[in-house]
Amino acid sequence: MKTKKHSMVVLAALFLVAFAGMGSAAAEAADTLRVAFTTDARTLDPATLTRDYTGYASAGAIYDFLVQYPRIPNPDGTISVDTTKIEPMLAARWEHNAEMSEWTFYLRKGAKFHSGRPVTAQAVKYTFARYRKVKSAANTVLWLAKITEEGMEVIDDYTIKIKLEGPNPLLLDYLQMLNLGIQDPEAIEAHGGVEAGKPNDWVAKNDVGSGPFKLVSWKPGVELVFERNEDYWGARPKIKKVVYKIIPEESTRAMLLEKENIDVMWWIPSKD
Repeated sequence: MKTKKHSMVVLAALFLVAFAGMGSAAAEAADTLRVAFTTDARTLDPATLTRDYTGYASAGAIYDFLVQYPRIPNPDGTISVDTTKIEPMLAARWEHNAEMSEWTFYLRKGAKFHSGRPVTAQAVKYTFARYRKVKSAANTVLWLAKITEEGMEVIDDYTIKIKLEGPNPLLLDYLQMLNLGIQDPEAIEAHGGVEAGKPNDWVAKNDVGSGPFKLVSWKPGVELVFERNEDYWGARPKIKKVVYKIIPEESTRAMLLEKENIDVMWWIPSKD
């Protein structure tokens, strides 16, 4: 399961948060990190994210997940992701039965969506039920994880029990995937809600997450701008503002990097 392709997806997902949170001395000294991507994001909605590295990096910034892989800083300033371990994120702790077919997650208190509303067990159930109904990438991940809408039970505001369709010792690995970012139910319901088999165009273009960055603006084909979430429940990123520049031409990206008009160039050509 830990293929090269999977590793690249994880890298794209954690890119913004990891670099901004553990960046080089030069990046730490600045308020803004400028990143050049080759293509624009196709969507910000985890439900339909697939083969979209700019979208993955954006989702990794604006969304939180129940659990996550640990990020380990290297001496050279880069980040490694330890896929052999799982650590808490929105879920502060969890437990399961001997067969690993029933799991109970206890959410941390104090986590809030960017709207200011609390992240609750009801939001987790709503999010996963929506993903199953949309029938896209997130639906596939939940199907593999053996999670169904009928199997989820909200015990209280911060406790959810999930009865899987069968034993699954890999459940936590699925729950950290970028397609399963937890979403703000009230924001979605106020803008079209859930329609079976169809994505929500508003959610695809807007921020309904609780992550360490907030989406400020998105100019299609030009740039996406994110600002640090000052009310984040966890450690705040060191960078206050991150800008994704959409620059398809390799030579232009390289020139801007050399002139220090950007700080990071995504996808360096093999010849360079």
